[in-house]
Amino acid sequence: MQKMYLLLAISNRREQGEFLNLFSRRGVPWVYSLPCRGTVLEKTRALLGLEATEKEAHFALVTRNLADEVMDALTHEVGIDLPQKGIALLVPLSSISGASALSMYAAGSEHDEMKKEPLPMETDKELIIIICENGHTEEVMQAARSAGAGGGTVLHAKGTGTELAQKFYGMTLAEEKEMIFVVTRAEHKKNIMRAISEAAGAHTPARAVSFSVPVSQSAGLRFFDEE
Repeated sequence: MQKMYLLLAISNRREQGEFLNLFSRRGVPWVYSLPCRGTVLEKTRALLGLEATEKEAHFALVTRNLADEVMDALTHEVGIDLPQKGIALLVPLSSISGASALSMYAAGSEHDEMKKEPLPMETDKELIIIICENGHTEEVMQAARSAGAGGGTVLHAKGTGTELAQKFYGMTLAEEKEMIFVVTRAEHKKNIMRAISEAAGAHTPARAVSFSVPVSQSAGLRFFDEE
């Protein structure tokens, strides 16, 4: 079985069809898409005359050979490196269940492709995932920006286990949550997560928690890299 990766691609909502068509042409199965939004400050957006940053997040599992193909196509066919076009990240998976269902990913692969080594790790980037109470995104992002973060992408989520939390911790947690994705340089990760914990952590109404995962490969971050 080939090494598996989680592909996370974020596009402008009006261009989601272009991304989905590419995934279909390249044979990427099981793509899950959901609406999200960017975290551009309202003041900045008004100043620059920008529209609301409505986006679409696409999640899929890809094999080693598909990862190469899709990331190359996103760069050369979609032009993901152009400003405001989108970004794509590959996160390596350490384990996965359902091997029989997953065997479809390897169907048709050449023997030498099956022996490919895992993608080299991009040790200079990390994906920070933050979960906070609904309506507190800006507090979290203010803290993150103060420690060197750029923008982020927000997905609406729903928490579970709130009755258990109330029983053991004596607190009531809102079920409505927001999940924020922030891509950052590895050297900024600790400072960003510390700033979020101090300014918007469990002792605040935001009750934010964060964790990070390494990025194996990225596309659409050329201007981020040049900066």
